[in-house]
Amino acid sequence: MSSRRLLQCLTPALLTACITLVPQPDVIDLAGDWAIRLPTPPGPGAQPSISFDTSLRLISGYDGCNRFHGAYRIQDGQLYAPSLASTRMACLDPARQQLERQLFPLFAHGATLERLPGQPTTLLLRNAQLNVELRLEAMDTPR
Repeated sequence: MSSRRLLQCLTPALLTACITLVPQPDVIDLAGDWAIRLPTPPGPGAQPSISFDTSLRLISGYDGCNRFHGAYRIQDGQLYAPSLASTRMACLDPARQQLERQLFPLFAHGATLERLPGQPTTLLLRNAQLNVELRLEAMDTPR
């Protein structure tokens, strides 16, 4: 077989190998339950959290005041969940109120996903335009 023919045969395989080695921003493993860590710890009550069902592309959680759920998508490295449904309970804790005010716009406008270096169980959801950053830590499941 000529070297030219060999190169023609191997080129698709080599390109495929290169593509699979390039990090993909849309491929962060979200599956499971995540605790939302707030800059100011909330008062007594259940831990704010988010759960991702990656097979159905569903998100659900508790923002410290209300439960929410809905569909999400990942597009261009951004996580979007623009149509979340939520309960509407009164909330008196300022830290939980702040999270509630940030969470829905963050998902509606899109958040970048970033895994912290050296911290495989921690994710950052960030939207610089909204000046919002949420830190998520894996709950009870190895990552």
